[in-house]
Amino acid sequence: AVQIRDWRIRQVRFDLLSVTNENGNVSRIFRSDGTVHGNNKSYGGYVTADLGEPACAYLTSSFLQIGDWRFGEITDHLSVTHKYGKTAMIYRDDGTIHPGPRTDYNAWTLVDDEVLAGTKEGCHEDYLPIGDWGIARTCETCSFSRLSISSQAHGQTSQVFRDDGTYQPGPSTDFNAFDLTGEHGVARASIVFGDKAVQIRDWRIRQVHPKLLSVTNENGNVSRIYRSDGTVHDNIKE
Repeated sequence: AVQIRDWRIRQVRFDLLSVTNENGNVSRIFRSDGTVHGNNKSYGGYVTADLGEPACAYLTSSFLQIGDWRFGEITDHLSVTHKYGKTAMIYRDDGTIHPGPRTDYNAWTLVDDEVLAGTKEGCHEDYLPIGDWGIARTCETCSFSRLSISSQAHGQTSQVFRDDGTYQPGPSTDFNAFDLTGEHGVARASIVFGDKAVQIRDWRIRQVHPKLLSVTNENGNVSRIYRSDGTVHDNIKE
């Protein structure tokens, strides 16, 4: 959150950002699906009166980040964008506004440079962003845990690993690492880096041998093994 005298801009839920006055009125609610909503006081920034300790709220030379949201300057525009790619609003220097949902003028394409005010502490990703690609734990309600490799540009999922040791090849639009709105989309996850390894909630990608990289669920099933000779292998739990 950030407070400007009697106004507060706050991420009140993982998919909602609200602009609220201290009198309780909510002038704007931005949703991660790119839509914009009006005065719903249930999602006001003062519902929790305490502003709290600074966490994942910071200013750079080109954007203000508040949790999973950015207000970013792109040419003569100021855009309000969620990290999953939807721009909910564009303000132009001619005084006009252009609401979403849309995918252009994405503030998350701006370089994350020096922090001028605030802190990055407390920021976390639910997916691993690699250029246009994302690796994410998906589908919170599914009977199987899934780890997906997806592209943002065309909304395509190239491969989905399942916790039974199998995988689903693409192309597909299901279980996409950048899908926040669908029931099969990205799930909340903590990401931890370790010794030649990264863990995404209940999944671990690790170099287990000088020649081997494995994708493993915490239940022990290995959905993929990559070898340095360019071959790919299935569920070997050794």
